[in-house]
Order: sequence, then C-alpha cells, then structure tokens
Amino acid sequence: MSKGLALFDFDGTITSKDSLLEFIKFTSGKMGFILVMGLFSPLIIYYVFIKKEGEIAKRKVLSFLFKGKSDKELRQLGITFTEKIIPSIILPKAIEEINNHKKEGNRIVVISASLDIWLKPWVESMGVELICTKMEFENQIFTGRFATANCIGNEKVNRILAYLNIDDYNPVYAYGNSSGDEAMLKLADHKYYRHFN
Repeated sequence: MSKGLALFDFDGTITSKDSLLEFIKFTSGKMGFILVMGLFSPLIIYYVFIKKEGEIAKRKVLSFLFKGKSDKELRQLGITFTEKIIPSIILPKAIEEINNHKKEGNRIVVISASLDIWLKPWVESMGVELICTKMEFENQIFTGRFATANCIGNEKVNRILAYLNIDDYNPVYAYGNSSGDEAMLKLADHKYYRHFN
C-alpha cells in the first residue's frame, strides 16, 4: 500500500492569524508595529495590491527591521516567538488533522511563504517537515534578502516537486486558505480549502 502525503499551508490554514505580522508585532512591540505599518503602508499597498508583487514589500519591511542582525539573535527570537505566540494562534482542528495523518502513517509537510526562523522550531516540535521562505545570511548576518524565492503560488509547487517525488504517495491531501495555495491544491487527490476556519 502506498503511503499518503499531507501538504499544509501555515498562515490562515493552521493558524488564525498571519504569523509574519505577529512576528513583527512581537519583535517591534505594539507601538513599533503601528509605526512600521504606517511607514510602509504605501509601499505595501503598491506592491501587494497594484503590482501583485508581495515578495518585494515583504523583503523591504524585513530588511528595514532585521538587516544586520545575527543569525543567532534572529533564531533565538524565532524560538521565543514559537514558544510564546504561535500556540495562541494555532487552530485546534488543524492540529487534530495533523495528528490524524500521523496516526495513518502519512508524510506531513508544511509549505509556507513565512520564514524559517520561527517555522523551523515549530515544525520540529510537531515532528513534521518544512518547505518555506528562507532568510539569507552572510557571515552569520542577515543580508536583508531571501535565500530562496518567496514560497507562494507556483513556487510552492516548484519547491514541493524539487523536495519529493509526489508520484510515490497515494493519496495526496492538501490544505490551504488563499489564492497563494491554489497551485498546491491542484496537486492533491483530496483538496481542503479553509477547512479549519
């Protein structure tokens, strides 16, 4: 019998809130978050809603906030965020579904546009695998750039197919909540859209 594969988006699928925004809020404080969002709102509107290039806005905000910080400092922030904040935004039904797949012996992969510095500790705590956007470090310092393409839309499919042979799995399940998950959902035998909301 073939082993099943379960592909889960993270933000808005496993969580009730966007973990990137929550991470910025966590690291900047409430007032700092308001100031950052106010400063970058014209750029965010332009790139996300007009140019449809959300990766550029995302990279510029993260570069402004974290460029020059060390790998060690950022990864510790990610661990603390994972411990203190992520549990409060996780959807219990999503965890129940992940655990059901574990019981069935299915391979479980989280695929997300969010960043490895907080997703990696979370998936490790869950005992599942991760494909995501990664921050770029040179000499252990964040460059302000990404080491990978933003893991959304068709890039999710590209990364999944580079990571594993999908033909080895039957059935394939996929869970998503936005247009950025549509390409991934097409890979699956069983598609679940906004299943836990």
